[in-house]
Amino acid sequence: LASETLALQAKGQLLTKDDYPLRLAFASHIRPQGFESMHIRGTTKGALNALSIEADALAPFPAHLQGRLNGLLGATTWQATLESPEIVLSKIHKNWPEQRFAKVGVNGQGTLDTYTLHVHSMAGLPQVPNPSELSVEIQGDGDGINIDTLHLAQGRSELSAKGRLAWNPSLSWQGEVNGSHLDPSLFLAAWPGDFTGRLT
Repeated sequence: LASETLALQAKGQLLTKDDYPLRLAFASHIRPQGFESMHIRGTTKGALNALSIEADALAPFPAHLQGRLNGLLGATTWQATLESPEIVLSKIHKNWPEQRFAKVGVNGQGTLDTYTLHVHSMAGLPQVPNPSELSVEIQGDGDGINIDTLHLAQGRSELSAKGRLAWNPSLSWQGEVNGSHLDPSLFLAAWPGDFTGRLT
């Protein structure tokens, strides 16, 4: 299967008996407009209503995915775990910042309409020598996303946030940010300090 934005090769078998067992190996080359190409290889196996999926991304960043797809012929649900040693935003889109995330772990679950994601990584911030610990919990659907918790820690400095970004029926957002022991010298060496504050 090939188009301007997708090339997909797959080989396997589906047995039309019992619970319709499936075994499939695939390789894909995705070329979304404006973004770097994605190269993904993986396997799918199991009953058609309880599939296990395992895949490796080779570009634009290395990543390993394990997941399950349940109820494909009815009320579909999914669970997945993604791990990557490093994700660099500028490697996904050339106009995105040189933001690096190391030791990335994402756990997710949901349906075809809603999802929940738990993200943890070490975020490399500009001009900060040591990475900061980042954790985020997100719930989303076709109308927008809720950021239940976002926590960023660098030594004694901590920043937490929560809020919602919606795009249906119109674009809107609301949020709350709390910071404690914030030290500007992490970015501006001549401005040491220790601040605590809240912004809504």
